[in-house]
Amino acid sequence: MPDLPHLYFLHIPKTAGTSVARVLRSFYPRGQVLPAHNRLDLGRLPADSVDKHLCILGHHGPLPYALTLRPLTVITILRDPVERVVSEVEYVRQQIRAKTGDFVRHPVASHIEKPLEELLTVPEVRTALTEHQTRVLGIRPEPALVRFGVGAYSMLCVRGQARRLGDDALLVRAKQHLDTMAAVGTVARMDETMSVICHVLGVPTPETVPRARVGPNRDGRTHRERIGPELAAELDKMNVRDHELVAYADGLLTQHLAQIASGEPRPPRPRMQQYAAPGWSWRLGLWWQVLLQRLRP
Repeated sequence: MPDLPHLYFLHIPKTAGTSVARVLRSFYPRGQVLPAHNRLDLGRLPADSVDKHLCILGHHGPLPYALTLRPLTVITILRDPVERVVSEVEYVRQQIRAKTGDFVRHPVASHIEKPLEELLTVPEVRTALTEHQTRVLGIRPEPALVRFGVGAYSMLCVRGQARRLGDDALLVRAKQHLDTMAAVGTVARMDETMSVICHVLGVPTPETVPRARVGPNRDGRTHRERIGPELAAELDKMNVRDHELVAYADGLLTQHLAQIASGEPRPPRPRMQQYAAPGWSWRLGLWWQVLLQRLRP
């Protein structure tokens, strides 16, 4: 097995991340995989945990950039926005009904019995299901928060930057973020995506890419087909920038595959700006940020 890079799989929810994580875990020793699935898990670990683990998986957004000065090899996967949104809603419903997972604070959690068309009339739900991939990838670490040890990321940080910048600016930054990554893929081209990821890692591509169906069982139709054209059109309208971002990711995937086929070395990629958070105040800074948000009018 070759020397593996310091990897960060930036997992956007409901983008086949569980399947990809299974493959990555097969290459990295268990002790080298960061034991944190989301930012709350990461907040419970020592601040130097990102440096001490070679593989970072999970829903952390740009947070790992703020917790290390080591160069990270970053990969991500995007998905058709309609498919991703419906999958997220159904998964939250499933988890709340089964009383499993940590979804009680998700906006959908208080409305699990409402059909999707009614959910979209609830302002906080509609906001959560709009341009999610663009917002996750367009957010940057906040240096001022890093000085407090926060690590520059929380849902409060996401919402604050989204309000200040607007989705058009976030789309520009999201594309720039993808440009810095070692591998970018899409759920629609999962086999090709996995071959690019394995090429970056210098490991053999699995003969069969696992498909982890963690959501409710389906009848073989796509989510778009199941919800009908009118509701799908409404979700499309809510996620115009996400569609553009997925198309951009698809183009990057095509370019990378062409470079692999030609045997030409890939040009150096720019790196995402990183900030080192002081270890002594990681948890203190997290609570400080929450307190400031609550005190604001």
